[in-house]
Amino acid sequence: MQVTTSQILDLLLPEIRHLKELSAVGGGIYEAMSREAVSKNLNPYTRKRLGPVAYWSGIVDVDETERTLTYDVPAHFSGTMRVMAVAVSAGTLGATSKKSLVRGHFVLSPNAPTFVAPGDEFTVSLGLSNNVEGSGPEADIRLDLKASGHLEIVDEPSRTIKIGEGKEESLTFKLRALKKLGGATLKFTAQTAGKRSAYEVGLSVRPPVPYMTTIAGGHFKSGARELPVKRKIYPDLRTLEASASTVPLSIAKGLVKFLNSYPHLCSEQVVSRAFPAAVLKGRSDIGYDEAGVESALNRAIRTLRARQNHEGAFGIWTASSRVSDYLTAYHLHFLTEAKENGLSVPQDMLDRGLSYLKNRDPRALKSIEEAREDAYAIYVLARNDIIATNQINALTKELESAYPDSWREDLTGIYLAASLKILRQDIEAERIISKSRMGELYSNESGSFYDSLLHDAQYLYIVSRHFPERLKKLDADNLLYIADHVTNRRYSTLSGAFAIIALDAYADFVGTPTEAAIGMDEIDGTGTETKLTLPNSKALFPAANFSGDAAKIRFSAESAYNLFYQTTEAGYDINLPTVEIKDGLEIQREYRDTDGNVVTKTTLGSELEVRLKVRSIGTESAKAPYLHNIAIVELLPGGFEVVLNSVRGSGSSPWRPDYVDSREDRVVLFGAVGPDVSEFVYKIKATNRGSFSVPPVYGEAMYNQGIVARSPGSKITVE
Repeated sequence: MQVTTSQILDLLLPEIRHLKELSAVGGGIYEAMSREAVSKNLNPYTRKRLGPVAYWSGIVDVDETERTLTYDVPAHFSGTMRVMAVAVSAGTLGATSKKSLVRGHFVLSPNAPTFVAPGDEFTVSLGLSNNVEGSGPEADIRLDLKASGHLEIVDEPSRTIKIGEGKEESLTFKLRALKKLGGATLKFTAQTAGKRSAYEVGLSVRPPVPYMTTIAGGHFKSGARELPVKRKIYPDLRTLEASASTVPLSIAKGLVKFLNSYPHLCSEQVVSRAFPAAVLKGRSDIGYDEAGVESALNRAIRTLRARQNHEGAFGIWTASSRVSDYLTAYHLHFLTEAKENGLSVPQDMLDRGLSYLKNRDPRALKSIEEAREDAYAIYVLARNDIIATNQINALTKELESAYPDSWREDLTGIYLAASLKILRQDIEAERIISKSRMGELYSNESGSFYDSLLHDAQYLYIVSRHFPERLKKLDADNLLYIADHVTNRRYSTLSGAFAIIALDAYADFVGTPTEAAIGMDEIDGTGTETKLTLPNSKALFPAANFSGDAAKIRFSAESAYNLFYQTTEAGYDINLPTVEIKDGLEIQREYRDTDGNVVTKTTLGSELEVRLKVRSIGTESAKAPYLHNIAIVELLPGGFEVVLNSVRGSGSSPWRPDYVDSREDRVVLFGAVGPDVSEFVYKIKATNRGSFSVPPVYGEAMYNQGIVARSPGSKITVE
């Protein structure tokens, strides 16, 4: 809430002060907080808020000499203030309080929207009271409005009006939001006969679209390739980077950016950001410097600590939410790797989680997904020196009965082979791992955790760690499978994290190839070419930023090795989308009035019912699947606010998501949907007149980049 408070706890527990110092934000505070806001699905363009009217003097030593304490009352405050004092001596205790009426020459009460989008035109109202004693019944009051560079005042910013002493008048101003993002301010100044009062109010100018990261790339040996630049993005918080390398680990650079800016932060996604950071902590050229590693690790451990339930498993959103045994094993795998890499891990949290995996109730397998969960749990236990021979034998027996022809090629077989290798059962481990290979395409139509990249990355990771002699049998083209998965957007936070780890393990094994002559050129819309300057052309992963005018990037190289190249575009799109997207998912939004009519116009103070409808869709050859782990981002138009009790537990929605995150300018939903329409209903209230952009509602499967939906943007008017 950005409220500054004072406390005396550090007088009792001095350690509190040191903890606060350690958690303080250092230099570059705007950039750091903005990037963090992006990754939390928050509006990074925060508005200036009014501070609390409170003052604490601290401990003051007193004697017979008079002491004076001074507090400057904020200009926005008018009303009664209470002053309290507590005195303590060796033998007595006393307290007293008094009230004081505080008021300025004028009372200014503006009503401005908390956020708007570029292009929005809106009205700000102001209540102005004249408290100037002796000013008379016809006092001439001069009122001035100044706006920061984010806003344009459409009508007259300076006015002279007559307001009698003790009277109040209302005024309105029309403004337009410009294409300059950030925290905007409006400053109102009233004056007459040398008496003056001012009031400043903040609002956010933020884009009406969610933050998105797009990775494109490919590979070739010699010659040149071009990649189109498809997006026009605001300069603020924008990343436009081209990179290339003969080392396949360069693919990881875009995935690191994807993980660090991913906005949905369930337990898995927080851990997926930290997992490769813990393993690649020495690779600052990929994006993992010492401070970033520590920050990611601490955040992941705090999250897991808060979301570990009494049994030791980890909830997806909270400790009491539904639990995934696969993700619990994944989180414990992360803690295990972090510990082995010399990082500080809470042993009690790790032990409780391992106890949960070890003592799970036996079950009859219903699917290969359940077998994969069990095999992964066994592998994590084996990594922690917990012998699970009985579980391996029981699971293998069931697999031979239910899936005799396929389980060895699945991750199930890869996990079991690694577990047997740890237990020194080398012959059986080699027999199982020999059946697995990279390059198979696995369907992930349901949006579950499993995908082709996860299979190939886990295979490469486990072979590098437990079967290094098999790496010699891998053709260099095997790495192209991982590159192709990333290029074709077949990745998620989970598989992306393991791809980074696997590529690092492989790079360590094969070493660094000889340098290649790499060139990069930016080509704008007119065909003009500009050579991109590489900060260090002999670096392992040369990269360069390109401009917002680029239409395409050309990569060139002369090398005996494959050149892996990619572009990363991340940020907020400038243009409001007008085209609907329906890739495996369909989403719609309606605003309805109290009579149930769909509206694009309403009145000030009215409440509208927002109806979000979502469903999975199939193709001509396949029926619509049931989709898991769907995220829906619903940005509000400017001039509206959420009616909170309509979102939290009102019971009016037919569809109950697994988790709902309601913020000042958005509502984010997480849940599962099927081919039948799922509908979520909540209310918003019109707070300001004007014409506002209606952001598109955006939905995606968090574990399948190919499943995405977006409604077109539009406009709504408040009269």
